[in-house]
Amino acid sequence: MGAEPFSGYRRIDPDEIKDLLLEEGASRGLLDGADGVLLCDGRPVMQRELSARTHRASTDIADAIRDEAMAMRENVLIEGTLTWDGMAAVLARRLADNDYDRLRIVDVEVPADVAIERVRERWWSRRVVDAPLGGRFMTDADVVHSYEKSTNGRDRSQCADVAEDLFARSYGFLGETILVRHQSAAAGTLAPIKERVAYDGVVTRDTLA
Repeated sequence: MGAEPFSGYRRIDPDEIKDLLLEEGASRGLLDGADGVLLCDGRPVMQRELSARTHRASTDIADAIRDEAMAMRENVLIEGTLTWDGMAAVLARRLADNDYDRLRIVDVEVPADVAIERVRERWWSRRVVDAPLGGRFMTDADVVHSYEKSTNGRDRSQCADVAEDLFARSYGFLGETILVRHQSAAAGTLAPIKERVAYDGVVTRDTLA
């Protein structure tokens, strides 16, 4: 078998940090009381269903790890949503300050109604099989928030706009810059992949326009 596609990369996933914070909180009794609330399946609220309590802390920790890793010019895999419109400027500045030469952005897009359906399914399916952590809960409003400021309404999220902004801010000083967009519909159907590619500050391929 071949090597893992991201072997040699430092993977930074705020959701994993949330799990560690929740497990630590549970061990210290900080989540006491949640198990007294029962959901419709007769079982109590589980740890990941309280993830919103750790959102700010997990994001701050992930940002600190990312900045330290980039200062050492490690290969970094940053996972998560790009819903904050200021993120493109932050990441582009980190790339420039630390003399990075390559950037690959992978954007997976689904319409808002599909995203809501998948978030619900992931939450409940993990609740059934993954005690005591359970599934990560997000309200429909949390999901829709990612689409509210999008230039494409509910068909494409704000994350796509931020991804394009990051490409625009970065390709001028990097040797290789690639933005790949997967567009997924219901039942996991993938539309043809689109991409924008630049080498040494020159866009050589663009099927996103």
